[in-house]
Amino acid sequence: MSLARGRQWEAQATAELLFLGWTILETNFYGGGGEIDIVAIRNGCLWFVEVKGREWLDERALESIGPKKKTLLAKAAAAYLQQTD
Repeated sequence: MSLARGRQWEAQATAELLFLGWTILETNFYGGGGEIDIVAIRNGCLWFVEVKGREWLDERALESIGPKKKTLLAKAAAAYLQQTD
């Protein structure tokens, strides 16, 4: 998958969340050695959104996030919280 295609999926996900009434705080946040695609608020809760696009439906998106990626997402979320505290 190309970076441009990934950015298209992220833009599509952002547009969909906005349409559903979410408040987007930031996109492509880098910190703690990782990246969070979308930081948003919905119903008073802060959400860290990882966007996974698929050309084929042979793999579930959640299953494609391994332990290393989960660790990087957690570190990026912690960095975001520290910066905005």
